[in-house]
Amino acid sequence: MEFEQGITGEVYRQNYKYYEDDGWDDTARRVTDALLVPDEDNDRYEFFRRNAYDAIKHRRVLPSGRNIANSGTNYDNATNLSCFVSGPTGEDIDSMEGIMEELTRCAKILASEGGYGFNADFMRPRGSMISGTGARTPGAVEMLNLWDQTSATLTKGPQIESQRDDAKEKIRKGAMMVTMSTWHPDVEEFIEAKQEQGRLSKFNMSVLIPDAFMEAVQNGDEWDLVFPDYESSPDKYTSQWNGSISDWNGPVKTHKTVDARKLWDKIMQCTYNRNEPGVLFYDNINDRNPLWYEENIKATNPCSEWPMTEGGVCNLMNLVLPRYLNRDGEINWNKMARDVHTAIRLADNVNDITYVPFERQRKELKQKRRIGLGHMGFGSLCAMRGIEYGSEESVALAETIQRFITNKAYQASAKLADEKNPFPLYDEEKHRNGDMYDRLWAETRTLIDNYGLRNSHLTSIQPTGNTSVMAGNVSSGIEPIFAAKYTRTVEQPHLPDEVEPPNEDRSDWTTETQGDETVLRCNADGYEEWQIHPTRGIVKDEPVMDYAVAQGVRPDSIVTAMELSVNDHVSVLKQFAKYVDAGISKTVNVPADYPFDEFKDVYESAWKTGLIKGITTYRAGSMSAVLSTDSEETEKSDEHDEQTCAECGSTNVKHEEGCVKCLDCGNSKCEL
Repeated sequence: MEFEQGITGEVYRQNYKYYEDDGWDDTARRVTDALLVPDEDNDRYEFFRRNAYDAIKHRRVLPSGRNIANSGTNYDNATNLSCFVSGPTGEDIDSMEGIMEELTRCAKILASEGGYGFNADFMRPRGSMISGTGARTPGAVEMLNLWDQTSATLTKGPQIESQRDDAKEKIRKGAMMVTMSTWHPDVEEFIEAKQEQGRLSKFNMSVLIPDAFMEAVQNGDEWDLVFPDYESSPDKYTSQWNGSISDWNGPVKTHKTVDARKLWDKIMQCTYNRNEPGVLFYDNINDRNPLWYEENIKATNPCSEWPMTEGGVCNLMNLVLPRYLNRDGEINWNKMARDVHTAIRLADNVNDITYVPFERQRKELKQKRRIGLGHMGFGSLCAMRGIEYGSEESVALAETIQRFITNKAYQASAKLADEKNPFPLYDEEKHRNGDMYDRLWAETRTLIDNYGLRNSHLTSIQPTGNTSVMAGNVSSGIEPIFAAKYTRTVEQPHLPDEVEPPNEDRSDWTTETQGDETVLRCNADGYEEWQIHPTRGIVKDEPVMDYAVAQGVRPDSIVTAMELSVNDHVSVLKQFAKYVDAGISKTVNVPADYPFDEFKDVYESAWKTGLIKGITTYRAGSMSAVLSTDSEETEKSDEHDEQTCAECGSTNVKHEEGCVKCLDCGNSKCEL
């Protein structure tokens, strides 16, 4: 099968093609057969297989990247799961032994190609005494360097080409997420950690914020930074401290009292400057958790769409929304409903066949059977239907789509529960009292009442970076179209044979500023798109055209991410969040000159919805980007390269409203 654009083929070959696959059709068949192994004795197996193969082959349903890469291969210790949430359990978790045990869990998760998330609240703050030595701890944030270096080492790869057919061309980069609560004494250091370029670069970092803190911000109250007083109760601390201040029933020491508004402003200023830390709303996460009766969640996977307890795993599957459009521009709801049932069966089976590094993860898989059916291409779908992202029509469409998918997913899970039994921790009465049950259609609730549910969670909306490229370059997740045409910076396993690595004189390499980071760019003829990035390693610029444009939508009719108001982003996010039981990964893009006070309102308005569990922003130019438009590329090169008009040869050009114009002949940016 030939792919629509070159970047799709490259992403497929580097990330998903098994050495025995002749092409995408073979990959689709390999994945289908592997994910249906638990149903081989079912009388309807051939029916399931036919539907699943058709959905994957035509890229209406795409399993997670780990499923595509590892299902049906000989990579026995590679997982089908995208991400894990870990964390220490048992006694003495804040000892060096406890910390190193968790670091070992991190290493094994990353080695299996899974992403890793955990909460750092369990580690005592900077300056605390270490009993028996007289030494003092460097603190929770400084200890994170151990994790950062572990990830950097394990995921670096050889950066040389392999001569073996069965070697993966590129290993998955080990994304990590760390959270810290606003009560922890090291939270100010945590908030500011990534203001320092290159520090903790393997982590996404998010602050865990309870309603009580936001109310203190609203009221202008003071806020205590506290930690268990372990010196006055060492035995209790060793045996009972689990990292949750709300669970701790021993003495507490107040390390510092701060102005809640000033602490909030610090969070906002740091994320305004460098897009981190993100914000997670602790009470929204736990109040809206279908397993509220079993879990206290303090952490998420690396992209934050899966809040989970220690040992939690995210098991992802995605629908490709634009591929359900009929020729008349209407959505084929019948085909989508059939594919939802297929996707739920496949995802549920993953819980039985996947490798996981630890027994407690296996227990989570068996007892809860979490799955996350998401989708991609909402921005592309809107463009193809002539709907402006963020408009009332798009908001209504978001609600319609998610309500339909969620109800069909719950119906499919109820029918699977009838066929294969409900998940072991299912409690009929308590589950009915959860946030989602009353939002469902009556017919869905009837099926649940009759059969229970096979899965504790069913819906999430994840970022779909490489899989959205595989889908034909549809917009990622529920994001708007980034740009009609743009450049995507793609990580590479090694430099081309023809390109020498940077040597002492760097004759083939020049430095380039991207945001606040310095990148090496190759200047050898024909290889100018290759770069060496300080945190992402070897990368290459690839041109991309959005799926909607490739299908004939006029580029000038598309409203792109940077042209939207913050309210446009939040209003769409809110409607999807209403019918998502896990979480949503969503980035609110704002221009470089977006006012700080209005920026702060994004986060407060998200919290006030009571629906949104977390939010992340990206302010243009604040850091180097994975995606860039022509105008952004121009901004990056202004200081280094003089531009010449191809039409008349003049260097008399100027930048105006994101474009470059020749002042002598009027020629436009695209020809400069």
